[in-house]
This record gives sequence, C-alpha cells and structure tokens, in this order.
Amino acid sequence: MDKKRHTFIFFVGFMATRKDNDYTTINQDIKLVAKDILAAEKTIAKNSAKSNRKVGFIS
Repeated sequence: MDKKRHTFIFFVGFMATRKDNDYTTINQDIKLVAKDILAAEKTIAKNSAKSNRKVGFIS
C-alpha cells in the first residue's frame, strides 16, 4: 500500500473516532474504512471493465 493511501485511510479512521480515546476502536474503524475503500475500488474496476473505460481514485 502506498504511503499517501495509507495516510488517507488512517486519517479517515482517526477522524471517525476523534472523540474516543480507545485505540482498539480506532484500529477497528481504520480496518473497516480500508475494507470499504477496497470494496469500492473492486466495484469501480468491475464497472470500468464493463464500460471499457478507466475509472479510479485520484491518488
């Protein structure tokens, strides 16, 4: 995983649990966000393969 994307996932996970001091919760949230991003990328890849266009996240 490249650094920019890793930082983004951490940032989103951190913002989601900003008020919470429980680090295990933060880690779980980061994992959930990462899963959501991967699922979205798979869907985009599938759709772009169907439509024959390249679509993806700006990195």
